[in-house]
Amino acid sequence: MEIILASNNKNKLREIKTKLKNLNIEVISQEEAGFDIEVDETGTTFEENAILKAEAIYNLVKKPVIAEDRRFRN
Repeated sequence: MEIILASNNKNKLREIKTKLKNLNIEVISQEEAGFDIEVDETGTTFEENAILKAEAIYNLVKKPVIAEDRRFRN
């Protein structure tokens, strides 16, 4: 099974690939799927922004998409 990550962030891609590697799921970036776009994050929560990104990529590829939006603090 192939899932597209609604991101081009290589660190996020590596992290999610690692978490799903034992489930026989191939995760590729949106750029690898042929779409290098930036989605306007107009949601008021991280969850809303993740949904916006996932929906935008899904509408282009019509394949399973995952997304996340979180901020890290140092």
